Order: sequence, then structure tokens, then C-alpha cells
Amino acid sequence: MGDNVLELSIAGTQIPNSPILLRVTERTCEEGYQADSQGDCKATVKIIYLPEWFRGLSFFLFLLNVFLALGFMAWTFVSRNHPIVRASQPTFLYLVGIGCIMSSTSILTVGFDDKDYSDDTLDKVCMANIWFYCIGFGLTVSALYSKTYRAKCLMIDKMNAKKARHVVVSIYQYFTYIGAAVALEMIVCLIWSAYDPLEWRRSCASGTEDNFCKSIGKCSSGTGLNFVTAILVLHFVFLCYLLWMCYEV
Repeated sequence: MGDNVLELSIAGTQIPNSPILLRVTERTCEEGYQADSQGDCKATVKIIYLPEWFRGLSFFLFLLNVFLALGFMAWTFVSRNHPIVRASQPTFLYLVGIGCIMSSTSILTVGFDDKDYSDDTLDKVCMANIWFYCIGFGLTVSALYSKTYRAKCLMIDKMNAKKARHVVVSIYQYFTYIGAAVALEMIVCLIWSAYDPLEWRRSCASGTEDNFCKSIGKCSSGTGLNFVTAILVLHFVFLCYLLWMCYEV
């Protein structure tokens, strides 16, 4: 702001009408706006919401997963007396379907933001995503493990004289593995929820101009990366143990 003198010259020779007096004045903008380098009034904070197509896609994928899970569970129930289906142990297949539905719920809730919901609600949704995903994953993988382990006990261990006497036939005895896996998932989620839960926060996107902000909302916490790493390691161990059991069979 203020008066400035601009002197123009060509090859060291001052051109006519030079120097020129330039008077720079501050552009007055309404509240919440500020002049940019071009002198145009621009909002200092631009709120970025999730696009409608993203919300629609998350809702569609959630419904698709639920429809497929319920459809396969219904088919399993109708065909439960078929020899192949009975050998597949329908009880565990139902649990796999329920676990898939629970995990898929996290697909639906990622389409929520503060355009339609309060910050308090979104704080709860942030942690609900973790709970649904973890418990659903634990239920699905542990049900597959229990199903495979029981098949190994009945088909392979029964033929081993040393192991035959210890083989458990009742299907409900294998629920202890499912309970243990889900309990581990819940313990991690409980510690995360109590120590440093995810919260809905808005922050300026990187690369924005000085004094101007593109506000993007997301779930975050100071130690979130540590808990995510712990969950991924736990899930990796679960999957490796399941693959080892499949190899044994």
C-alpha cells in the first residue's frame, strides 16, 4: 500500500512520460474474504465436502456387500441338508456372512461428513468405523479358521491313533477360537477408544496459498498411526495362521 514510482527505460534511455506514479490501495472485502494477488476478493476458508458421487458409491458398495452376504446365507440355509453344504459346516458359513456385513458397515460410514452431521456425531462415527471393521474381520477370519481346523480334526487327526482320542466332534467347542479372536480385536479397540480416540477434525490442505485455506475434514488422532499398525500386524498374524491351517489340510 502507498505510492510507488515506476521508471521505464530502453537500452538505458528513459522513455517519455516516465517515471510513472503508481498508487496502491488495499482492497476492502467483506468479512470472511480477503483480496488475493490479483485484487479479487476470495474466501479465506473454503469448506470442502465429500462429493455426492462418493456418498452414492459408498452406499451402493455397502448395499451390494450386504445383499451378497444375505443371499449366500439364505442359499446356505435352504440347502443346509445337501451333503456338500453339510460338509461345509453351515454354522461357520453364517458367521462368515455376519462378519462380512459388519466389516462392510465401515464402507457406508466413510461417506459421512459435517455437511449433514454434527461434529459430536462424527466423532462417534470415526471410532465406530474401527469397531465395525475390526470385529467383522475377526469374526470372518476366526470362523474360517475354526471351520478349517474342525475339518482337519475330523478328516486327518481321526486317522492318527495318537490324536484320535483328543479330537473334539462338537461344533460349539470350536467357538472358543472365534471368541478369542473377537476378544483380541475388542481389546485393541477399547484401548484406542479410551486412550486417544479418533475425532472429526478440519485442517487446511497442503499447497494452499498464504492466508487462504481449503478446509478438509477427516478422522484423526495423535497416536492413530500406532494403533492402525497394531491392528494391521494382528490381522496379518490371523491371516498367516489361517493360511497355515489351510496348508495343513
